[in-house]
Amino acid sequence: SPEVVKLMALETSPVIRKFVTAEVRMVGKVAYDETRLRYITAWVAGRLDRLYVDYTGVSVKKGDHMVYIYSPELYSSQTELIQALVFAKTPKILAALQEQFKARKPERVYVGIVAGHLKTAEGMFRSYLMTGDNLDQFSTHVPGQGELAITHYRTRQELADTTVVEVRLETGRRNQIRVHFADDGHPVLGDPRYNRKLAKHERWPKSRLALHATSLGFKHPTTEQPMQFHAELPNLMTRFIGK
Repeated sequence: SPEVVKLMALETSPVIRKFVTAEVRMVGKVAYDETRLRYITAWVAGRLDRLYVDYTGVSVKKGDHMVYIYSPELYSSQTELIQALVFAKTPKILAALQEQFKARKPERVYVGIVAGHLKTAEGMFRSYLMTGDNLDQFSTHVPGQGELAITHYRTRQELADTTVVEVRLETGRRNQIRVHFADDGHPVLGDPRYNRKLAKHERWPKSRLALHATSLGFKHPTTEQPMQFHAELPNLMTRFIGK
């Protein structure tokens, strides 16, 4: 009752929620570190993995990488655009090429440098790939969950603490090679996403993946003659292997 409150000399005040602040006076300058900021305007949904130009005044040359953005939508649209522009002159030819890829007929060969030494010189990885909330791929061995991914490999050369592998894709899932080798404990050197601690190497730059598409083979969509395209290893990989 009011009489009891008055007798006990109680005082009340309303509860106010606000941030706790403190004023600290110091002598010096505020260091503004632009490299700790990560903002970019994008037209597609995705994730900003790395900025190569991360402060005002950095020197940029023609052909230098500016930013590494991962976007499933952008990746799939670029793949379809490349197929349409490079290979297909008509919708009929494009459809014929797409059917070959769906039927796993094209031969796709990659060469990569992975961490450590493999248990077997030749083998196969088989799993179902799913996409996590962070857009990364991950393996499951439960049939019906995810997309079937099959990767064949053989050892080309063993180096001191790495292995040069030749990889043939039976299926072509996104990041398939990187996920499979990372799951086996031998990630591709320079991989910033899958088992990245083991993927670091003092002689390999952080901004590059040690993975290169060396061969693509398929049947001509009209003549059905076999066609084969080859690409030499980049100098960065050949120098690493040769040392």
